[in-house]
Amino acid sequence: MARSGNASRIRGDTRAGARGADGTPVRHRRHHRHACGDPIVVSLTRGIGDARLAAEAATLAGHAALFAGELDEAQHLIGEALTGADDADLRWEKGHTLVAAGQLALLRGDLEDADRAPTRAVEIGRSIGNDFTLAAALNRRATVTALRGDLAATAALLAESTARSLDARMSWTLSYALPALAGIAVRLDEPESAAMLFAASASLSAADAVDPRFPVSRDLAALDLATARDALGEKAFQSAWDAGRAATTADIRRLAEELTRRALA
Repeated sequence: MARSGNASRIRGDTRAGARGADGTPVRHRRHHRHACGDPIVVSLTRGIGDARLAAEAATLAGHAALFAGELDEAQHLIGEALTGADDADLRWEKGHTLVAAGQLALLRGDLEDADRAPTRAVEIGRSIGNDFTLAAALNRRATVTALRGDLAATAALLAESTARSLDARMSWTLSYALPALAGIAVRLDEPESAAMLFAASASLSAADAVDPRFPVSRDLAALDLATARDALGEKAFQSAWDAGRAATTADIRRLAEELTRRALA
């Protein structure tokens, strides 16, 4: 599952805080912002005449603008990417641009658009048979349903995302699903399970250079993590955290299935 080649165990350490919200090490964030979001780079791709490259560049730049808090610029770039993807019938690129569009809507507080965009991305992911697109879009939809307080819908979305990520050995999308799944555990009064899931996600994040916390879901995760820690006490929390770091993929699958069954009961 992790790109280290060991698919049986969740690997890594807990130093995810050393990375920015876009997944890049803090020391490289300025370089990343300029490399992906530099208008010159985007302009160059427009002039090449490659629709796929131009759409991907605009999507990357849109993401960079999102995490820099430049929402108007992000909206312009994401709109450009969607238009380019539509014109050239680039379904994979459109799916991932729609995930970005959903995140933008979340940051603007528009839950309707925040759900509509990734719902379309889910449809695209199913139509092209791409597990990565599907898992990413399902994770984004789960943030919206969590904000709406719909435990059953959130659990169902995360169950599919987690299962697809495990089956396809996609540790990147799994590291995004696990903190949200930990939130399900908190709401089911299972703080030990929550701590384990947070720890497993932190290990994956460190191993794969990803910080699985978009600005909105980051706030949800921070509250849920504090709730689990307070409920357990420091000693029990650390014990559960250590167990999560040592968890195997089979452990994570079993825990996810148990939490989903309870949430849907």
